[in-house]
Amino acid sequence: MASSIVTCLLVAAVSTAALASAQKTYIVDANNGPGADYLDLPAAVKAANHGDVLVLRAGTYTPTTITKGIAILGRPGAAIRTGSLFGGKLTVTGVPGGQRFRMRGVVVQELMEVESFQITGNSGSVHLEEVDGLTLNAAHQGYLWLIQANNAVTLASCNSPSGCRIVQSNVVITGGSYHGENAKTLLLHGCFEFRSFPALELDRATVHIAQSDVSGGNGSPGCNKNTLSGSEAIFANSSHVVIAGPKSMVRAGTQSSVALFGHGTCSLVLDPTAQITGTHTGFSVTMERRPTIVVSGNRLGGQSTVEFATAKGDLFVLYASLSWGPVTIPGLGDAWLDPSYLAYLGGGVQGSSEVTTLLIPIPNLTVFRGLPVLFEGIGGPGLSNFRFTNAVGAVLDVR
Repeated sequence: MASSIVTCLLVAAVSTAALASAQKTYIVDANNGPGADYLDLPAAVKAANHGDVLVLRAGTYTPTTITKGIAILGRPGAAIRTGSLFGGKLTVTGVPGGQRFRMRGVVVQELMEVESFQITGNSGSVHLEEVDGLTLNAAHQGYLWLIQANNAVTLASCNSPSGCRIVQSNVVITGGSYHGENAKTLLLHGCFEFRSFPALELDRATVHIAQSDVSGGNGSPGCNKNTLSGSEAIFANSSHVVIAGPKSMVRAGTQSSVALFGHGTCSLVLDPTAQITGTHTGFSVTMERRPTIVVSGNRLGGQSTVEFATAKGDLFVLYASLSWGPVTIPGLGDAWLDPSYLAYLGGGVQGSSEVTTLLIPIPNLTVFRGLPVLFEGIGGPGLSNFRFTNAVGAVLDVR
């Protein structure tokens, strides 16, 4: 469905804002290779202004606090090592309304630090793509990531092996993998037991999960021939959860029978095509087929590949814009699209495979590097039954 018309629409949707930002690109290289502007992340962040791009070459970098709408683009081998021995936490906080922080292709490592990557108190939007967490500490207990008091966060193709705590935030999770901390025992001058954790702990949050794998921490034998129990995949307090798409898997950990546990006033929209292993309790449940999108590629001079999944015979339409929302539209869901920079990318009637692939050409213009293009669709069997898809924040890059 790619065409020169679609390309022009995408350019029109983003070019004005991209050019207005007058972005600068800084090369950060721990090995001080040719063309390097900075050797470490903190100095580069300090120099950057809203709209600028930091390219992290292969190497290990010190964490810092980021308060600006900048882009951090990792090259293979780029990692930020957090922990009390390495400068503390990586924190994104106070990004003002109208600005967008984005990060792609970076591994956030953890050593001796709980919730070592924190996204807190942002009025602007935050978009992560292909960002992976990595625990270097065998005794780690708790969550790797904290997302708290944010207006809009998208996580696309991200992975956290020790889960995420989400508080008072609106978050969309697409195409990723999140696993709760497993129960374990450690023999060190005695036997010590450590409990398991959920993959996602939600507190007064709104979370839309699409085509993702979410599994609770597994149980383990204890110190005294006892069994340490596993955890639910999702623990929620007074939160709203949407789980959509046939590739979504939400699984209780071993030695646990509960996949989702709700406390307080919790609501759950559950797509019947999603795969749930374990029970769900404490939620007001609505069973409803929801359209979903997964976006990959997002390469300058290449394309974005969008897999649009709906029921056979459904109408569907795909749009792109800069990120803006979320704005709740009764009966349709949350719209994240900016109407000032809105591009129609395609649509049609869903076929028997229930997945349509759309190829969206991306112009090979350096001014677009690091730009957050937000994809969102709408679909359903008829106008009265249309629903918005999950929103996917794609961060454009050369790889």
